[in-house]
Order: sequence, then structure tokens, then C-alpha cells
Amino acid sequence: MFGLLIAFHVLVCVLLILTVLLQLGKGAGLANIFGGGPSGVFGASTSAFFARLTSGLAIIFMLTSLYLSLIAHEKFLESKLKKALQKEAPLKK
Repeated sequence: MFGLLIAFHVLVCVLLILTVLLQLGKGAGLANIFGGGPSGVFGASTSAFFARLTSGLAIIFMLTSLYLSLIAHEKFLESKLKKALQKEAPLKK
């Protein structure tokens, strides 16, 4: 489950990077490679689409980052607690 979540998080990261790079900036951007501006291959209404897609991917990225950090923190505390309990436990003979 943890590995699947990391793979999903990496996929969201790559998609977020691509959507940011495809958006038009102030005058020029990578979107101009595909046809020169908003009336290129993607059409005129893509700026709103990419804005919504970027927002959605950013929200998913933040949620998966938060969840992964919580899981990692719990695993760290478990391992630290186990080590502390093993040190303090009396040896049985």
C-alpha cells in the first residue's frame, strides 16, 4: 500500500510539472512550441482547463504529501518505541 501511494505521488508530481510547463507565461512558454499561443493545437479555452487541472493536481499533491509524511512519522515513532522498550525490558532467564 505504501509503495503504491508513493508511485501515485510520483505520477502526480510529473503531471503537475508538465501542466505547469504547458501553460502560457507572460508572452512565451513551452506551450508556444506546440503551435504558438492560445490559438495553437490545444485551442483557445485551454488556459482555463490547464488552470483547473493544475489546481486539482496541486491539491492531490498536497494531500498525498501530507499523508505520506504522517505514515513516515508513525513508522519512525513505532521503531523508536520498539527500541526503547527493548532496552528497558528485563532479560528473562
